[in-house]
Amino acid sequence: MADLKDEISPDLADRLASELSAAWPGFPTDRYTSDIGAALAPLALMARVDLLADRLTDALPDDFAIAAEVLRATLDSPGFTGWMTLPCGTYVARAGIDHPDIALPLLAGLTPRWSSEGPIRPFIEHHPDLTYRYLHRWVTDPDEHVRRLVSEGTRPRLPWAARLRGLIADPSPNIELLDQLVDDPSP
Repeated sequence: MADLKDEISPDLADRLASELSAAWPGFPTDRYTSDIGAALAPLALMARVDLLADRLTDALPDDFAIAAEVLRATLDSPGFTGWMTLPCGTYVARAGIDHPDIALPLLAGLTPRWSSEGPIRPFIEHHPDLTYRYLHRWVTDPDEHVRRLVSEGTRPRLPWAARLRGLIADPSPNIELLDQLVDDPSP
């Protein structure tokens, strides 16, 4: 049985590059995938995700608004799903932290493909008021995955993501959100 870290593989990097180049013909596929097998080999799962996110930083346009449009266009492809979107969410959390009005809707778009519950956490910490305005809108979103982003992304203690220390100290901002989600019709 393969290690979980092997989900983030050279093949996945190639498929992600293919999806991105279909959305943006200027995507530097060769540069993105160069020596990817050797670079990934010694790394654990989340370090592999970070490596692919770092390479996205180098490959996508420097202007986050333009880079976000590339990722948004990639959402049109049904093949852009699963593990390959995890580094994209990480990239959005890093590159988009100073552009929350662009980044947060993009995370909502990514979350049906792979949860954005980790990448939303820096926005909760750095832009709490704005992020909670989005969360309050998303609590009634027609997409159950976006509603799940509200509940999971605001959990103070996730085992695979940074802790939200402010919410550990005072979880009251989440009470109203959870009250609206407690009887959600989706499993």
